[in-house]
Amino acid sequence: MMIDLEDFPFIREFAKKAREEARAEGLAEGRTDDLTKIIRIRFGQTGVQKLEERIRAIRDEQILSTLIESALTSSSLEAFQKALANQR
Repeated sequence: MMIDLEDFPFIREFAKKAREEARAEGLAEGRTDDLTKIIRIRFGQTGVQKLEERIRAIRDEQILSTLIESALTSSSLEAFQKALANQR
């Protein structure tokens, strides 16, 4: 006889939370990749290298979305760096 672990509420809740966290992590990682790609295209590889560590440390999806908008609309790398500094 096999025990279905989903019959235990705490296991079911733990599994649900793990799936939600994995999904959020995946979305944040995707946004981070998008952001670094935009910076690379707009401001060059040097711009990405200067900021990549700081950007990769951000896990909040809303902040990453705001930074993507800033990267698309900033007139210079310096302007984007100011937007990044204001988000932290």
